[in-house]
Amino acid sequence: MVTRVFLHLARAMGVVCVTWTLTMALFALLPGDAARTLAGPRASQTDVARLRAHLALDRPLTERLAARLRVTFHRADAIDAVHVDCTDIGTVHFDLGRSYVYGRPVTVLLAERLPASLALAALSAALTLALGVVLGFAARSGRAAILVSASRVLSATPAYAVGLALHELFARRLAWLPVESSLATLRAAVASSALPAATLAAAMLGPYVALARRRWAEIACEGFVVAAIARGASARGATWRHGLRAVSGAVVSLACVDAGALVGGAVLTERLFRWPGVGSLAIEALLGRDVPTLGGVVLVGATAVALTSTLGEVARAFADPRTAR
Repeated sequence: MVTRVFLHLARAMGVVCVTWTLTMALFALLPGDAARTLAGPRASQTDVARLRAHLALDRPLTERLAARLRVTFHRADAIDAVHVDCTDIGTVHFDLGRSYVYGRPVTVLLAERLPASLALAALSAALTLALGVVLGFAARSGRAAILVSASRVLSATPAYAVGLALHELFARRLAWLPVESSLATLRAAVASSALPAATLAAAMLGPYVALARRRWAEIACEGFVVAAIARGASARGATWRHGLRAVSGAVVSLACVDAGALVGGAVLTERLFRWPGVGSLAIEALLGRDVPTLGGVVLVGATAVALTSTLGEVARAFADPRTAR
């Protein structure tokens, strides 16, 4: 089991490195002049040229990627490195650079935005997991199979459209929930998180219900469930009591992967509800051609997916030991 986890982590970290490199390369190939965008429309050609040289935008793509990699990871005794914004990791320094737009270290920006995204991702994943297990159990019979179809249709609907509908109904018309997100107090944060969490849960619900329904059907045919029914237990009660752990273990691995993806991937939802998370920061970085900030967002999102997917494998193995073999 331990060897399997380490192999999964090593593979996931490889994916993180490839994802970060490809994102930086694609961002560098976007049309337009990043130096002109950052300098502003009133900047002179001399200022634009100076900024382009300072940011290494006039170098070939491979040199720019190599320079970015050297800045991000370097030894503590590196002579040519600027250690103002570095984070120590033993003898290695980790530096995501300084935001072009905010003029602040990217690690500081991420540290401010990440808790909000983590809370929203965890709440959305927990809500989706609970609804998936319960609705999947209810959809075991043919008469309730429409729940699977309804959840799939809901998941196929763009999350932005679902969010707009929920926002219009519960925030503007009924005024039950705040129009804009606020994290000033715990009560305000809980109320503000309801709509974005429901929006993200609706977007993910379909696969969870289908998976849970299939696992519930398999559990109902297991010998221990049949034996419990033979001893006088009801079919519904025996299936729920003996199958909840196994079904939850099957679904929790999917929930962990989605939770990791939501850390940096809930861009439109965070933007719609003005949730101060990493997704909103990604939009601001993209609009401002802020390469260091965008790289930090991608790195955080990819790492979150890698770690949560490994956590999901571990949780599924504990819930159902047969999967650990």
